[in-house]
This record gives sequence, structure tokens and C-alpha cells, in this order.
Amino acid sequence: MLHPQGLDTTTPAGKAMLQMMGVFAEFERAMIRERVKAAWSGLAPKATADGCDTGVWSELELGSSE
Repeated sequence: MLHPQGLDTTTPAGKAMLQMMGVFAEFERAMIRERVKAAWSGLAPKATADGCDTGVWSELELGSSE
């Protein structure tokens, strides 16, 4: 959210501030994406030797709270 006084994008300082906000927004989005990918990779079902899938998915589906 911009400061109540506004942001004058016609000045060099205003343009620089707008670009910095864009850089930080892009960085934050990349960090969120990285964390989500890491979380999803940790939730992948793990196959056992007999072919049955076990792991977090079955615990999530059953509502297990260990």
C-alpha cells in the first residue's frame, strides 16, 4: 500500500521507488513459490517394496494426528 501522500512516478525518485517495490514483490513471489515446491516435494507418496503407496497422503486423507 502506498503512503497516504502518494507516490509521484514522474520524478526520478518516484520511479526508483516504484521499481524497488516491484523488485521486492518479485523476490517475495519467488520465495513463496520455492517454499510451496519444497512442501509439495515433501508430501509425495512413497512406494513400498510390495507396490503399496504409503506416506503423508494416506495420513492426510485419514486425518491422522500423530
